[in-house]
Amino acid sequence: MEYTSVTNPIWADAEHSAINCIVDFVDVGTVPFTANPLDTSNPSSKQIFDECVAGDYGPVAEYIPPAPYVPTANDNKNTAVSLLQGTDWTQIPSVSDPSLSNPYLANKLAFDQYRNDVRQYAVYPVEGNVTWPTVPVENWVKV
Repeated sequence: MEYTSVTNPIWADAEHSAINCIVDFVDVGTVPFTANPLDTSNPSSKQIFDECVAGDYGPVAEYIPPAPYVPTANDNKNTAVSLLQGTDWTQIPSVSDPSLSNPYLANKLAFDQYRNDVRQYAVYPVEGNVTWPTVPVENWVKV
């Protein structure tokens, strides 16, 4: 593809294996473009990469890693709801009643505690990284 200009070259990753830039292609117009020397689907890709590395369009700016994602309160609420739904079955009375279920769940109290620990984030969600409690391992006892 024929192009008329390349601007704003910046390394696409810390390994310097590709370059993000803005390219004005004759048939397409001005678009964001990632120049990759291994891209065989677009012959311009290797050429633009090589020209950027040679400094034809100014220095290639250093890669800036994205800021780490911080979960929102809503993200944490959704996670808590999903974790609770995954253990809803433990709240069915017959599951932990040996007179109704064989085998029965012997450690229902551990699941109740787990659900209480998780529920706080469903009811009062907080922003940021949460250390989620570990789901108890099911302890089934046969009568």
